[in-house]
Amino acid sequence: MSYQHDNEYILSHYRPVSNSYRACLASLCYIHNQTGNIYSHLFGAILFLFWAHQTYNDLSTLYPTSDQGDILAFGVFFAGAITCFSLSATFHTLSSHSQRVYHTWLLLDVYGIFIIMVATVFSATFYGFYCERFWWKLYSVGITIVVTASAILCTNVQYRSPTWRKANATLLITIGWSGGIPMTHAVQKWGREQVDGQMGWKLLLIGAYCYVTGGLIYAMRIPERWRPGMFDLWGNSHQIMHLCAVVGAVVHLRALTTAFKYNHDPATRRCM
Repeated sequence: MSYQHDNEYILSHYRPVSNSYRACLASLCYIHNQTGNIYSHLFGAILFLFWAHQTYNDLSTLYPTSDQGDILAFGVFFAGAITCFSLSATFHTLSSHSQRVYHTWLLLDVYGIFIIMVATVFSATFYGFYCERFWWKLYSVGITIVVTASAILCTNVQYRSPTWRKANATLLITIGWSGGIPMTHAVQKWGREQVDGQMGWKLLLIGAYCYVTGGLIYAMRIPERWRPGMFDLWGNSHQIMHLCAVVGAVVHLRALTTAFKYNHDPATRRCM
C-alpha cells in the first residue's frame, strides 16, 4: 500500500507517485482526492491575506488610541493563520511527489497547526488581559513552551504515521483546549458579561468548538468510515476538518475585532 493511503476508507482517486514537483503542481488543474484539501486551505490563506491588509488599514484609523501593540496582536494572528493554511495547502499539493517529500511537508503541516495555536492564544490574551500585561506574557510564554515541546515530539516519523492518528489528534485537541485556561481566568476575574466584550469570550468559545469538532471528526474518520469509497473526492473527514479550521479562524478574527473595539472605545476601555 502506498504511503499516500493514510485513510483506509478513502479508496480511489489517488495521484500516482510522480517524483516531480511539476506533476504535483499540474494536479491543481484536475480533480483528485486531495483537491478539496488543497483548495479549502489555499482559499483560506488568500482570504486571510486580503483581510490582513484591510484590517491594518482599519486599525490605523478606527481609534486614535490604537498603537503598535494592536498591530502586533492582529499581525501575529494573521501570520499564524496564513502560515498554517499555506503549509497545509502546500503539503496536500506535494504529497504525491515521493515518500520523503510527503513526510517533510507533513511535518511542516503539523508545525503550521502549532503556529496558529500560539497565534490564537497570543492574540486573545493580549486583549483579554489588555491592562494586565503580566498575564498576557505568562500565557503567551506558556503556550509557546507547550507547543515547542509538542513540535519536538512530532519530529519522530512514527508519531506522524496513520497508526498514531488518534494520539496526534488528541494531542492537538488537548493543546487547543489549554487555551481555555486564560479564558476561565478572565471569567473568574471579571465575569462573563464583561469578558464577552473585553476578549470576545463567546466568540472565542465558538471558535474553539470549531477547531475541536474538526479534530474529532478527523480522528474518527466520519463520515467515510460509514460508507468507504463514497467520500473519496468530497465530504470526507479531512476536508471537514479543514473547513472547521477556516471557520474557527474567521470566528477568532471576529472575536479580536470585538475585543479591539471594547478596549479602545472611550465608553468601555479600562486603561490608558
